[in-house]
Amino acid sequence: MSGHVIRLIPEDNYKLIPAPHIIQNLRSLLDDCSIFCDIHVFDSVQFIDQGGNFEYVACPFCSEILDVAWWQEEMSRSFTHNFEDLSIHMPCCNLRTDLNRLKYHLPAGFARFTIESKRNEKELTDLIPEMEGHLGFKLRVVKARY
Repeated sequence: MSGHVIRLIPEDNYKLIPAPHIIQNLRSLLDDCSIFCDIHVFDSVQFIDQGGNFEYVACPFCSEILDVAWWQEEMSRSFTHNFEDLSIHMPCCNLRTDLNRLKYHLPAGFARFTIESKRNEKELTDLIPEMEGHLGFKLRVVKARY
């Protein structure tokens, strides 16, 4: 039986961890709205995947769909350094970017901080603008199926 998980991660600054008082404010906001969520802070950068919702990865510049074997090789290289260096050189258009800026379909990304729920998806996504106001940065929605 598969389960669905929704995770919210920083859109751009994947190494960012909000201050403890901001995390507490988020917990209070979620509790006030009766939304059950877990807030995770990791010691190192993690790949926040979409599980069975993975379809493909594309170049953020030219939109070419990337070879999965190439992407996996780049992921493995970066993983050996705990995802501290996500920089890559695009094979399609010869430009530099990083693994977090690739176009994942469905969305995925890297983070040291996540807000996670196995239910309340609509209620949680409705609160994104307010949570972004507390956090001071945009959130990316990662919908996973396992």
